[in-house]
Amino acid sequence: MKVNKTNLSVLFGTLLCVSACTGINDIGNDRADKGGQPSKIVTLKAMMPDLSTRTIFKDEQGKTLKVGWGKGDKIRVSPLNGAPSSIFSAPADASGKLATFTGTFDQSAQVNKICAVYPATMPESDDRWAVMNVDYSSQEGSLDYIQEHAMMTSKMDYQPEGSNLLQFKNEAAIVKFTIKMPKKDEQNPLLPTEDKISSVVIATPLAQGESVADNNLVHSRKWNGLYNTWSSDGKGNMLIKFAEDVTFDMGHPIVGYAMILPQKLKDGLVISARGKRMNYSISTKPNVDLQAGKIYRIAKTATPLHLYYQWDAYSPYVKGNSSKEYFHEGGEGYNRACSTPEHSCKECPTKEQILMYLGTNDLYYSNGVGIYANTKGLWLPKRQYIEGFDAGTAKKVDMKDNESSNDVYPKTERPSDISKYFFLPASGCYEDNDLILKERGGHYWASTCYPYADGYAFFLEFDLSGDNTTAFAGLRKAPKAFGHFVWKVE
Repeated sequence: MKVNKTNLSVLFGTLLCVSACTGINDIGNDRADKGGQPSKIVTLKAMMPDLSTRTIFKDEQGKTLKVGWGKGDKIRVSPLNGAPSSIFSAPADASGKLATFTGTFDQSAQVNKICAVYPATMPESDDRWAVMNVDYSSQEGSLDYIQEHAMMTSKMDYQPEGSNLLQFKNEAAIVKFTIKMPKKDEQNPLLPTEDKISSVVIATPLAQGESVADNNLVHSRKWNGLYNTWSSDGKGNMLIKFAEDVTFDMGHPIVGYAMILPQKLKDGLVISARGKRMNYSISTKPNVDLQAGKIYRIAKTATPLHLYYQWDAYSPYVKGNSSKEYFHEGGEGYNRACSTPEHSCKECPTKEQILMYLGTNDLYYSNGVGIYANTKGLWLPKRQYIEGFDAGTAKKVDMKDNESSNDVYPKTERPSDISKYFFLPASGCYEDNDLILKERGGHYWASTCYPYADGYAFFLEFDLSGDNTTAFAGLRKAPKAFGHFVWKVE
């Protein structure tokens, strides 16, 4: 379908409530390609609904969108008599509310019911009974994509010699999300002023210890046209990809759209934008009711989140190692012997720099400030206040073996002058796709691989679950496939 933005008096109807009508007329007989069965050419006149039945929808420029049939539009029509479905096409000059679709039916004299589906490209699992596989787990975030792919259906009793009315209805709910960049100030020193966003993940909230597979968002279903029923739910995250990276800053929020199957979500939705420097998350209220043909809007200032990475990975993993594909020799991003990574961890502190941070024995654990005001974490002294740090001559904590250092024990208070320290939140980490240590500890990658075994790298670990005799920080090694944090020397 095509969109005309010049007429502000009409309303956006393709996604929100579309109907078609009337008259199927026999205009000739032909022979079907399959088995020589008789085939009858028929036409369908499809009309958009009256304005009174449609819902207003405006684009980002404030213009109301006019939706009409256009060149190349196709619908799939099943005669529901055991014969295969057919594609009905609009002519090259199709436009406006009314268009004629032409197609064929095998054994058309036996047609008693008709089921029509838009878009015609939707995958079928049984073309005789209009059983469609609807999968919204991966889609684009533009309004044009929504228009071309949001499912509409119609079912009716067919009168071979009389007039026939197809009444389409929408089968998808639409979510419009607007994610705003929070303000960078003295209370939020870790925020970038600008980031690039490649995709957005829509999910349901996860409790500690849950993995991606526990997400309860229904993203795929089987639709049976004969009975107008849904079955065979598929659940999990939905990935919304942008055609190119979107600039995200105070003046440019992230605006996108998603098709979601109708459902009620007791815990609401979480929408996370994948940035190059951070992730940005917003959430809805609980008890979200997503209804077919209606738009659910959410617009909020984001909460920034640190990135979880596989060591030397090309892109962030919002939910850790979601593919469970470990790095292997010859694989993308694999860095067997070199201790200097080329991608995500290349700017992280080296093993020796982490040992110097620990060697100060000037560490604190307490709540942070700004967006981390209610988050426990580790305070470390900034490099300019560590004598000999840049020269590499500062005191280092001793190594107790090849893979870990002697632990140091942070003080259970905030530094008196936090301007001389920086903060690492205790946001947990991912191991084998499970979130652990949330609000208790953190794992932060080094830019140094572990030289004694392939597929491992060093990292800073801290666990703040105890008091000043049991809370600790130290250097450890971990498989490169785990989802740990990326950080910089400060």
